[in-house]
Amino acid sequence: MPSVRARLPELFDARRVLFEDADLLVVDKPAGLACQSPDPAYPDDLVHLLEAWLARRDGAEVRLGVHQRLDRDTSGVIVYAKSPRANASLATQFEQRTVTKEYVAGVTSGQRAPRAHARLEHALTERERGRVTVVPPTDPRGRSAVLEYTTLERRHERALLGVRLETGRTHQIRVQLAHVGMPIAGDLDYGGIAQRRMMLHASSLGLLHPATGASMRFVAKVPTAFRRFLAGEDTLPHDRFDALEGTFRDAWVRRAPLVAAGADARAIDAFRLFHGEAEGAPSVALDVYAGFGVLHVHDDLPPEAEQQAVDAAARLGLLGVYLKRRPARANDLVTTRTADVAPAMPVAGVPHPSPFVVREHGVRYLVELGDGLSTGIFLDQRDNRRRVMEAAPGARVLNLFAYTGAFSIAALVAGAREAVTVDAARPALAWAERNAALNDVSTRHRVVRGDVFAVLEDLVAEGASFDLVVCDPPTFSTTKTSRFRSGSDWVALAEACGRVLAPEGALLCCSNDRRLRPAGFAAKVRDGAARAGLDCTLRAHAPPLDFPRVSVDDSPLKSVWLTRR
Repeated sequence: MPSVRARLPELFDARRVLFEDADLLVVDKPAGLACQSPDPAYPDDLVHLLEAWLARRDGAEVRLGVHQRLDRDTSGVIVYAKSPRANASLATQFEQRTVTKEYVAGVTSGQRAPRAHARLEHALTERERGRVTVVPPTDPRGRSAVLEYTTLERRHERALLGVRLETGRTHQIRVQLAHVGMPIAGDLDYGGIAQRRMMLHASSLGLLHPATGASMRFVAKVPTAFRRFLAGEDTLPHDRFDALEGTFRDAWVRRAPLVAAGADARAIDAFRLFHGEAEGAPSVALDVYAGFGVLHVHDDLPPEAEQQAVDAAARLGLLGVYLKRRPARANDLVTTRTADVAPAMPVAGVPHPSPFVVREHGVRYLVELGDGLSTGIFLDQRDNRRRVMEAAPGARVLNLFAYTGAFSIAALVAGAREAVTVDAARPALAWAERNAALNDVSTRHRVVRGDVFAVLEDLVAEGASFDLVVCDPPTFSTTKTSRFRSGSDWVALAEACGRVLAPEGALLCCSNDRRLRPAGFAAKVRDGAARAGLDCTLRAHAPPLDFPRVSVDDSPLKSVWLTRR
């Protein structure tokens, strides 16, 4: 099988090195790449990528000294120590706050213009549940945070600020600017407007060289995205699609935790590379399946722009690019298996082998990239499949609206006692059975063809119960006996699921209905559980890395995990 890493770009571009000698390595960090991996067992952060790059280049192992970090979505100057003397020197300079750190921030300020120059002093808490807050100076939890800013340029309600830090607190610039009414664009956590990236860039770093004592200042050029933000160009217009290749390459770096997954239990070779609406080009999305691409475009995209998108995807090094033309308006219905909507053959490169298998967390799934708009697996459910695997050992699992049975197969591979896969479509269930055979779990897998509501009624009548129920319906579903429409119908669906949930069992409910807000969706699931008489806890999950939020209240995938007490 082709390798997704064999042809596509490197995660670190050597042109980002700003300075290097025997003591220091200074680089321009790209936005979207973490400075510290959230899972130490799987290092996919900037420092480990740099160490691997240096080892390949020099043929010798290198360990970099880390004294500075930037938020994942912040770009710009970062320095690493390459020698023991540099390690000691940088430690002292950062501890004594003699290192000068300057940033450029793109902010919105409403009708009130930011001051030409200002100094901000606040007390900040440590990060709690992912967020930092401003507290009164007398609050014992508070730590002093000081910065100065200068307005570099302003257009209407948008401005670029030059920021100089005196302290180095977690999320400091983001929190302090938001607190005074100037949230950083793209920073949804602290009230910023949606953008293709967070508009915060570490523009310069000043320090003394560890060996010579010479004063040095390193500068990283401000990305062009800041100029486009200031001009109000929040999305890439169709007549600028010649810039899509660079946009795709930037997204490739943001997917580092997925790209870097190796040939182990975490191995992933199918994911969304570019999620257009949230990343600056609403008419386009690009998925990667083991070295092949699936390009989704709106059906009203001009032919020239569509071809530029195809060319940009092909130049990434994908072995083949399949095209899916989706309706620009959600209510438009299309026949999904026509050549004008979803060509069976790639529009660039070569076709994938048949059968074609992708891997995810130790599970193998059959996919078909040229058979209509769907491929056989929903990539946005990858994190939920992992959660199901964690809960599955020894469990009896019910998978509703199951499509090709991916949740069932994941649960069975992880050690589920049994999985019952329910769907109304015979071809989908046949696909699920092939997935079960591919993973050698057929003996514990059972398919049931029928209307989900009718099947649930039968299961209740039988007194059946399940330790784990997965419910991922389409926005609209119609059978001969029932009709489901996402919205108020979720209450009845959650109630029906709750009636077959075993004590201490778990229910995963998912929706990609854009009309439902996350809080509203969770409330409907909670109401349904209450009608079923369940005493339970509810937890909502954030969307996966490769399907980012469009705004605070508009998530492409909403997931609620309910646990019965």
